[in-house]
Amino acid sequence: VWEQVAVLDANETDIADAFGRAVAIDGDVVVVGAPERQFRNESDLPGAAYVFERDPELGTWSQTVTIQPEPIRQTIALGRAVSTEGGHILISGGGEDGGVGHVVVFSRQGTGAWVSPDTLSPRAFGTAGDVQINSQFGSSLGLATATDGRPIAIVGAVSDDGGSSNSVYNVGRALVYARGDDGRWAAEAELAHPDTLQGDDNGWSVAIAAGHGPDRTAVAVVSAIGGAGPAGRTGAVHVYVRDGAGQWTHEDILTADDAVPGDQLGWCTALARTERGHVVISSARNDWHSGLRFAGSAYVFVRDTADAVPEWRQVAKLIASDAVETQYFGALTGNDGHCTAISESGMGLVGSTYSRRSGWPNGSVYAYDLSAWVPVVSENTLKRRQDMRLEVVPNPVRQLARITYALATPAAVRLSVHDTLGREVAVLRDTRQLDGEHMAEWTPDGLAAGVYLVRLRAGDEVRTRRMTVVR
Repeated sequence: VWEQVAVLDANETDIADAFGRAVAIDGDVVVVGAPERQFRNESDLPGAAYVFERDPELGTWSQTVTIQPEPIRQTIALGRAVSTEGGHILISGGGEDGGVGHVVVFSRQGTGAWVSPDTLSPRAFGTAGDVQINSQFGSSLGLATATDGRPIAIVGAVSDDGGSSNSVYNVGRALVYARGDDGRWAAEAELAHPDTLQGDDNGWSVAIAAGHGPDRTAVAVVSAIGGAGPAGRTGAVHVYVRDGAGQWTHEDILTADDAVPGDQLGWCTALARTERGHVVISSARNDWHSGLRFAGSAYVFVRDTADAVPEWRQVAKLIASDAVETQYFGALTGNDGHCTAISESGMGLVGSTYSRRSGWPNGSVYAYDLSAWVPVVSENTLKRRQDMRLEVVPNPVRQLARITYALATPAAVRLSVHDTLGREVAVLRDTRQLDGEHMAEWTPDGLAAGVYLVRLRAGDEVRTRRMTVVR
């Protein structure tokens, strides 16, 4: 059961700021873009981004940083795309540098403060003549830490001409930057398939994740909604792999097995690393299915390292349970931001701003359990998780609850109770315990009636159970 646990609002937002156009989360850090934010009654839209952080003890979220361009008129639409991972934040803006666009990098210091040590620009890859005005550099972003410990950023420039000297448009490309030992970010690679054509829109959506091992340090995906597959210009997702020397190579092209021209696969694309491989969700907003025109769909692709010859393959097609014509499932009203996501545990999300569950196109997010198709964990890890149990009896509880749990292996254990906002209200165990069966008793003295969560953390594994307190 999914529950809302918090609502994040900026302290100083105004009407039509587009707060929430882009969001990103990494642990206890959330970044929210507001690309149409105004300051001091300026006539343009410089934009802003907001950082929220969660108190691990109280479980509450609070705004800690407001990021705005300085000077105010320097950038237009700061916050149209955001990404965060490993103590770094990327925020894109499109109006600086003659319309080329740029990406601001913020990094957390030892004091906990966020500072901006660098700015990413496509000019790092060549002379000014190689950079196209209005290339939409920063239209999509991705951030990951490679297995060699190097922070890596990927930036889409969907309207770029790909560095061509000819009069071509919307070839698009993705640019990769790496953070050096001196803390500065430098250009590392241009990701553009050599056979791309005008109108491919490479870099419409991008994503990046850590790889597996020293020879596969990172994996990136770059979508091309006008790209060609076996059936024509159906849309495609290109996969690139980074080796131990920081060199990138093109590995594969992902296309839908039932694709037809114009489907626009790659409208929104997400990538996740699992213990056994990688998984991609990519939407095709114009797909026709079940006799419904432009209903839209999303496709799941995996690469399982446990296979004898690991290769990318399509494993599922996702459609809305309430699909209707012109729903454009898996699409935003524009190409800013991301509308698909997947977790390491195999939970997939597909957003659709055109969904009409209430009769009007108010938008919805659809959740899917993909664990049956996604190579989430190894056999040993799966057995360990299956052997780890957590039960609450009686439930609902009025006076005394007996909480039983089993550990597959000895582990550091923390057994706690939380309210639905994530605040910890009781700690029942915080010690190292042997494998086997265990039990704790708890009395909900002083707590109001309602729903609470019992959380068991044993090493890196976590189990949660709902518990209802009645009076």
